[in-house]
Amino acid sequence: MNKNIRLVVPAELPKVAILDKRVNKTPWNMVQYEECLANKNQQVYVLEIDEVICGFLVVAITFDEVEILQLGIDTKYQGQKLATLLLTEVLAKLDDKILISKVFLEVAANNDSAMALYRKLGFTKISTRRGYYTIDGMKIDAIVMMLKYT
Repeated sequence: MNKNIRLVVPAELPKVAILDKRVNKTPWNMVQYEECLANKNQQVYVLEIDEVICGFLVVAITFDEVEILQLGIDTKYQGQKLATLLLTEVLAKLDDKILISKVFLEVAANNDSAMALYRKLGFTKISTRRGYYTIDGMKIDAIVMMLKYT
């Protein structure tokens, strides 16, 4: 299995948006991805396995802080620690450029597998945004998490 993590190219955005819609309860639409690519402080990374995009990570960079905006791994590749690989590799690449001090993210309170992943990587809960997400017609809290990186 040949794995590659790299920045997305604009022509691949539809593939990322389709994958996002398949794997996330709160997916972005194409306009959001296009705006992200146009924003110099945001980046979209893809994880390829044998030249097939099977995961993505969207980050925003502000000085020495990184915010994880969106993350997804294709269902047929889940359970193989690819989200861990994608997240740690991208953060390492970014740290080489900006010396990251903190990484932030928010996750739906009912997304147990994602929260377990983030805790395993050293993220801790710093706050709750009550009723932030609407998923399947229900209001779900967002858990804001932070990783001290340095």
